[in-house]
Amino acid sequence: MKLSGSILDLTPKTKDAIQKISASGLDYIHVDVMDGDFVPNVSFPFSEVSPIIVPNLKYDVHLMVQNPEIYIEQFSSIHPEFITFHYEIGNTMKWISEIHSKGIKAGLSVKPDTDLEEIKSFLPFVDLVLVMSVEPGKGGQSFLEQTYSRIEELYHYRNQNHLHYQIEVDGGINNQNTPKLKKCDMIVVGSFITKGNYKEQIDKIREAME
Repeated sequence: MKLSGSILDLTPKTKDAIQKISASGLDYIHVDVMDGDFVPNVSFPFSEVSPIIVPNLKYDVHLMVQNPEIYIEQFSSIHPEFITFHYEIGNTMKWISEIHSKGIKAGLSVKPDTDLEEIKSFLPFVDLVLVMSVEPGKGGQSFLEQTYSRIEELYHYRNQNHLHYQIEVDGGINNQNTPKLKKCDMIVVGSFITKGNYKEQIDKIREAME
């Protein structure tokens, strides 16, 4: 299982801080991008992200935006491994193709109340499914218990249909619920890490993964 660290609650948001939190044991830096339309909050326009990008780190970009076109163009320039957008905005195949055309892996995210049946026709074409375990758009929320069964469903569907997508989960993750997430390939941890000593908090998550 890989660990992606959200920098949404990172203070200050500087190159040094990103380098420090990454060196504390992360596999990816998770960049949350919000437009104030798809979700009420606004975060990380490209003009703020670009100056603090640390070369040679792995990035995992999550677009919580209504129209991803300009964001895909902008964020592809930092060469992330994944760019993920939300199924709920529509035009799913268009955005998958757009991301792949940049040589980047395409992720599809679903809100907690979205029926997984709705996305199954797209799963052969994506590289990652991001299961939101909170309502997107705000850090520090509590993990929704229904998430476990949703991960289970995606895990079995992948195996039964010989698909290749990775399963990622994001929202309210800590060292208490991590042991129940072992069917995931990647977990996103934010406020649990940034609220304390990065290395100590990441070590707690790593121990819970075992």
